[in-house]
Amino acid sequence: MCRARRRVAFRQFRVRRLDGRHRLAAAEPTCSFRRLVVVHDGATVGRRQIIGDEMDDICGLYSKAPTEAMLMLVFLLSLAGIPPLAGFYGKYFIFLSLIQTQHYLLASVAVLYAVLGLYYYMRIASAMFMRPAVDTEPVEISAGMSVALAITGVATIAIGVFPEAMIRASAWSLGIQQAGASVISLLK
Repeated sequence: MCRARRRVAFRQFRVRRLDGRHRLAAAEPTCSFRRLVVVHDGATVGRRQIIGDEMDDICGLYSKAPTEAMLMLVFLLSLAGIPPLAGFYGKYFIFLSLIQTQHYLLASVAVLYAVLGLYYYMRIASAMFMRPAVDTEPVEISAGMSVALAITGVATIAIGVFPEAMIRASAWSLGIQQAGASVISLLK
C-alpha cells in the first residue's frame, strides 16, 4: 500500500473499544478492508481481539449466560418495536406522526425498514439461542454490569407496560405539561 493511502486509512478510523493496556481500536478506513490495530509500544498487530466483533462470538450465548441472553433478546425485541416493550412506543409515535402529516410514502418506507431490522435482530437472537457455542467458556459478568443490565431490563419492560408514567415524567422534567397530556391522549 502506498504511503499516502496508508496515511489516509489510519486518519479515518473510529475507536470501537479501548483496552487499558493495549489501547485497542478498530480501524475502519474508507478502503475496502477492515483491520484491528493494536498499538502497544509502537507495534501494530493484525485483526481479531474484540469479543462481539463477529456473529460467531455470540453463538450459544444462552448456554454460557442464560440471563444475559434473555436480556439481550428483550433489548433486541424493544429495538424492533415489539409491544409491550419501550421501543414500541417510539416507533408508534413516529409512524403516527408520519401518517397524520400525510407522509404515506415515508411511513411505508419506515415500516419496510422496521421489518428489515426485525429480520436482522432475529438473526442475532437465532445465533444466541440456536447455534452451538464456539467457545464453551462461561461468560463472567461483574456485579456492576449485572446491576446495570437489571436496571435497563426492568426499565425497558416497565416503560413498555406503563408508558403513561414515563411520558408524564418526561413532560414534567421539560416543563411542558400540556404537551405531555396531548401525547397521553394519543395512547388512549
